[in-house]
Amino acid sequence: MTESFSKFVYGVCCLAVALTVTATWFWIGIVREQDGLHGMAFAFGVVPFLGGGSLLCGVMPSSILFLRSRQRRDLWSLLMSSGSFLAIAGEMAVLCVIPLHGC
Repeated sequence: MTESFSKFVYGVCCLAVALTVTATWFWIGIVREQDGLHGMAFAFGVVPFLGGGSLLCGVMPSSILFLRSRQRRDLWSLLMSSGSFLAIAGEMAVLCVIPLHGC
């Protein structure tokens, strides 16, 4: 049971990384164009769901699994999901500092 749950969490973490890369491309476009409406859509639509989902579905289960079993897959899951969360949180912090037009 633990082995299959570990594989499932790893898959969720891989999905979180893929969605974070996609959101980062979207964020780069927002910063380049300084578009306020898309910035608000990113802040209220992407960050809570992707950041919170990465934290709740990736970081917490993989950290518990890694502390229990010390498997390499669980460590990779923890690193991927925490990196995804930190990337989204950092992008949101930068959006709060950059002056955006059209808001």
